[in-house]
Amino acid sequence: MGACFLYGNGSGNGLNFKVVGGTTQPENPKENTIWVNTDTAITAWVFSATAPDSPVEGMVWFCTGSTSSAGFNAVKKNTVTLCPIGAKLYAGGAWTEVPAKSFLAGQWVDWITYLYNLGDACEAISGGWNVLNYSSSATTKLSANCIIGDYNNINGAHAIVKTKNKITFPYGNFNTLKIVTDVTNQINASAYPNRFGLYTLSGINDGTSQGFALQATCKEIGTGKQYSLDISAAKGDFYVAWLNVGKAKVYKIWLE
Repeated sequence: MGACFLYGNGSGNGLNFKVVGGTTQPENPKENTIWVNTDTAITAWVFSATAPDSPVEGMVWFCTGSTSSAGFNAVKKNTVTLCPIGAKLYAGGAWTEVPAKSFLAGQWVDWITYLYNLGDACEAISGGWNVLNYSSSATTKLSANCIIGDYNNINGAHAIVKTKNKITFPYGNFNTLKIVTDVTNQINASAYPNRFGLYTLSGINDGTSQGFALQATCKEIGTGKQYSLDISAAKGDFYVAWLNVGKAKVYKIWLE
């Protein structure tokens, strides 16, 4: 709903949601309550794909995209679907990112657009995921809750896991691609580290940076490692991909 522009300073007026500010999670929230985690008083809010022209002190800009983990119907009598993907507070003459969540179906939901999430292929955006093992030594696969990468050969390439769909960037207001991964073994990490990023080839490459238009490396051994890639300069159609070398698991890939 990128073209939508909705503004106000509270609930009511036929709206199907309520905006609440504060540093403590609201107790007994109603459906579609939006909680902005801030100690600054919220004076106004706006849902828009682009920054408001004349912001005022204490305004919250709810950035909207074409899809969201927290999409909801904003109006009681009509269907006006909003897809929030981030929140920014105007204070001291500048916009600053602030955490925001929505209370939907009895639970708090983060405003995150996932491409892969604990076994969910998030096909609305990704189209699903392809696993391309480069050799018989690679046994990367999709499992119930993660992507499992297993490769034991020290030479050449291994496996690419990538979205079936190419995604056009810039995408919404997202500037960052993120991943959560466990790495238990890295085969020659200095020369062949695990990578993720925006990928151009329909097939597989030789395991080097060839094929990645933008990439970040995942070299650290450990569990629950989170990595970020700045994609603000990306323009064009790309697959989102993860290249595995060694033994690793990917749990989540998302845009912020």
